[in-house]
Amino acid sequence: MSNKTYNDLLVETSELIGEATQADEALFEAGAADRNTLLPILLELRVRYTMLLSRLDTVYDQLLQPQKRMIVKRLLESCLGRLIEIKHDLVEMRLTDHTFDDDEALVKLQVTPNQAEPCIPQFFIRERAEEIESRRQFVLDTLRKLGYEPPKPQPLVLTEQQAVIIIQSHERARQGRLRGQFMKEIRLLKEKGRDQKGEMSASAATAIQKVWRGFLARRLTRRRKIEEQLLIGMELPPYMESEAQRKAEEVKDYRRKLQSEREKEYQAALVSIEEDLRKQHEKKLNEQIGDELRRWIREYYDRTGRFPEMPSEESGGSRAMYSRTGTGMDSEISKSSPVSSKESKRSKESKDKKNGKGDENGKNGKEDADDLDTYKCASSAFLKDMTGANEEYEDIWKFKEDADNPHERYYKDMIEREKMVKIEQEIRNIVDELMRNELELLQAAYDRDRAQKGKKSKKQQKKTRRGGKKSKKKKEKDLTPDRTTESLFEELVSNGIIRPYPLVKIDDYIGEKCFVGASYRESGVEATPCLGDVRQLAFVQKIVSYSLVLQEHHGTQNKNYYSNAIRRSSKYQELIMEAFL
Repeated sequence: MSNKTYNDLLVETSELIGEATQADEALFEAGAADRNTLLPILLELRVRYTMLLSRLDTVYDQLLQPQKRMIVKRLLESCLGRLIEIKHDLVEMRLTDHTFDDDEALVKLQVTPNQAEPCIPQFFIRERAEEIESRRQFVLDTLRKLGYEPPKPQPLVLTEQQAVIIIQSHERARQGRLRGQFMKEIRLLKEKGRDQKGEMSASAATAIQKVWRGFLARRLTRRRKIEEQLLIGMELPPYMESEAQRKAEEVKDYRRKLQSEREKEYQAALVSIEEDLRKQHEKKLNEQIGDELRRWIREYYDRTGRFPEMPSEESGGSRAMYSRTGTGMDSEISKSSPVSSKESKRSKESKDKKNGKGDENGKNGKEDADDLDTYKCASSAFLKDMTGANEEYEDIWKFKEDADNPHERYYKDMIEREKMVKIEQEIRNIVDELMRNELELLQAAYDRDRAQKGKKSKKQQKKTRRGGKKSKKKKEKDLTPDRTTESLFEELVSNGIIRPYPLVKIDDYIGEKCFVGASYRESGVEATPCLGDVRQLAFVQKIVSYSLVLQEHHGTQNKNYYSNAIRRSSKYQELIMEAFL
């Protein structure tokens, strides 16, 4: 397939994402709703996101343009995370792990049950193939150091009864062959000397016809039996790779190689373009930002009679300082002054009151949640990023003409814009630090010229400001600070917690899903899950670990049962989880 094929597929997928996110946002705006009304909507959304997941996986696997692939990966990860969230809502609503497909949703979207089954994205393995192989090899090397040898195939050991049965069958077959040969010799002796040329030719033709017609009848019966078994699903169709399929796979592999080449070119361009931009604009930006800051500080001093406080780098630096209104009293009063501390106390009290109201609302929410007839979906950590990534794609890439870039290489102008923002921010941070030092020197000189009272007040302000900087989040305590990852991994292997296992894919677990689950539930009967439903649960557990990483990336505070299923507070559990990926 060509580049245009996957670009067109991405455009269609973007439109489908817009439809799905609109329906999803309407679901959150509705709030708590009746469970029977909410269930088909969630099932339809699950089918929609499953189809989107398959499309995005195909596009991300074959798309060549590296900058466009970054947005596709954001969409893919957000779609994957949202699919897990919907699965969680369905489980909480039905109080069961098995969520059968809704027949109305499948008919409405014109999707078969097999198409509604989520797939594991290919980049899970492809982008970590070397890492996974190195870990597997590390396990084997560690086991060899510990004296472990892989089990060799053991010869088949027969019981006495099985051996007797085999000997008896062979002996009876030998005796049958001898008896048949003896009877054949007797028949030939009886027929010897007779003149039966005419009779022999007729009987020979009859024998040949009988054998041939019997062979044709048996072959036809065998074909009909195989067709019937294939029709009812008792036999798997024989896989015979055609020439077209083989050529299509070769094209896919070739595009993956081109994809890696384009990515290497893009990464090299990031470094070279950044170096060129630094050589051209670093000095100019340094002087420009410094002059701009000094001019602003001078205007602020002329207007207020005091020097401004430079915000920290975490608070935004000089950009945050520009955003303040320089004419109002709120911006002129320092945050560390006594007046502002009183205002901060008032704001804290008002926040506490609001939190109290929020607690009351939370209690009311719990009371509503206790109502068995209604259910409210949990807030999504991925929907906002999916909508933002889709809007970014529509603004930048959807109508971008690729005629000037037929080989799907990187766009230099986009890299330059991104790097200029990065370089400007880095230079601004450096200039901000210099301005802080200059402001401290200016303030010290200013305090020396003032009275003792002004000096004391300034010292108090400095102390309070330093105290504000010390507020930091507590870091999690490392339970094994003196251990390396390799030593922990080796200990887990030696204790038998991590073991070498044969490579098995989820697709190797063959079986159909339960097609009557939704109909049974409508009649009040819980259907028995089939092998396909178990395979779908295995898929969910497979991507739980990856969804946890996505949740950390998106900054979610949702702690559902998927997140609680895997604790990542210690190195041991991290290594165990990584070993099975």
